[in-house]
Amino acid sequence: MTGICEFAKHLDKQQEVRENITALKEAGAQVIIVNFHWGTEKKYVPNGTQKTLAHLAIDEGADLAIGHHSHVFQGIERYKGKCIAYSLGNFSFGGNSNPSDKDIMIFQQTFTVTDGELETNDDINVIPCTISSASEYNDYCPIPLEGSEKERVLEKLIEYSADITDIIHKTLSSSEASRYRIPRT
Repeated sequence: MTGICEFAKHLDKQQEVRENITALKEAGAQVIIVNFHWGTEKKYVPNGTQKTLAHLAIDEGADLAIGHHSHVFQGIERYKGKCIAYSLGNFSFGGNSNPSDKDIMIFQQTFTVTDGELETNDDINVIPCTISSASEYNDYCPIPLEGSEKERVLEKLIEYSADITDIIHKTLSSSEASRYRIPRT
C-alpha cells in the first residue's frame, strides 16, 4: 500500500504515483492499493485531478484506489476492471462537533492471491454508515445504518456514482441486510 497526499501542485503528483507503484512492484507486492488524501472539501463529485490520478494509478498497476479528505463520501468507479472509491467520508473525525453530513461508507474488497500471484479482485461490499450514533452531535461512534436511512445513503451513492460510471448504478440496486455488493464486470 502506498499513500499520496495531494493538496497542491496537483498533477505534479503523477510522478510520485508512478514511482511508488514501481517501488511496490519491485518489492514483490502481490496487491497494490493506493490511498489518496485529496479532493475538494464538501464536494460530492470527484474533481478532474482525482480522476486523472486515480486512472493513472490503475494504469500503472494499482489494484484499488481509495480516497479521503473531502469530508463527504463520493462515488465509486470501475476503471479497467479495478475499483476507485473516490472518498469514503469521515469515519471518525474530531474536526467538527456536528457535521452537516454525517453519511459515510465502509468499503470492503477481497483479493484472491494464488501461488503468490493476484488471481482475482473480487466483488466489493459497501456498508452505509453514519459518523455518529447521536443525530444532534458527533459522538465519534460510527455505526452501520439500517432501514430507510441505509437506503437513503445508498441512493446518494448511486447518484454520485452515476456521474462517473453506470456500472455502480446498475448493480447497487440489489441489497442484503446492511451491505451492498458490487460484482466484477
